[in-house]
Amino acid sequence: MPESRARRQLAAGMLVAALATLKLLLHLYAGRYYGYFVDELYNLALARHLAWGYVDVAPMIALIGRIEVTLFGDSLSAIRVAPALAGAALVLLTGAMARELGGRRFAQGLAALCVLLAPGILAMDHFLNVNAFELLCPDGAAYNTMCSLPAGLAPIAGRTAKWVAIWSLAMVGLTARVARRQGRCERQGGNWHHGANGGIEGGYEEIVGALLDANADMNAKEDHGVTALQLAKASGRSKVVLLLRRAGARR
Repeated sequence: MPESRARRQLAAGMLVAALATLKLLLHLYAGRYYGYFVDELYNLALARHLAWGYVDVAPMIALIGRIEVTLFGDSLSAIRVAPALAGAALVLLTGAMARELGGRRFAQGLAALCVLLAPGILAMDHFLNVNAFELLCPDGAAYNTMCSLPAGLAPIAGRTAKWVAIWSLAMVGLTARVARRQGRCERQGGNWHHGANGGIEGGYEEIVGALLDANADMNAKEDHGVTALQLAKASGRSKVVLLLRRAGARR
């Protein structure tokens, strides 16, 4: 590679790295000033009950939560480190993909900046949730595919390693998104049924207790008219039934 081209690539890489660092610092700073989101309470409870699958999520988020709690604790700042790192990695990966497509410093910086400023990605990388990590897997697979396709530019061993990486990322992605569906777990914002059904049917009293502490409406009904108390009774979760009755659930 000519020296001038190497300098351009280095400058582009430094720009993308700076944007990734900015995103990381932004999330680490802002994450301290917002309370726990309901999904985080659910994921923290799953982290204490590791398994190969759950009612509405696959195992990766629980494993990430367990690692974070073990290493850093369960404070707001601690549990939001991993999503912030995932967001920064996504910015780096986007810049690398732009480079593989032939983009120079401006193209790489623009691609990374678009990911940094995307409102949906900013929101997802703000708290501990599945969506903060699942984009890394298909994007990583796409990047390795880009690196592998030009057969004349890489040795056979290098291409083989990249295809192994592609399939590995695909499998990790499945652990982020594919879920075992059991019973009724319907997502409705702002009430019990965005995670509470999983806690009730799974018998996880801490999930229900955390939602009660957050002043969730325990008498809210899902689309089929079933309340949390009725679901707990139907699932045979006597401890959850007792917890709900003590909190004043009427039906």
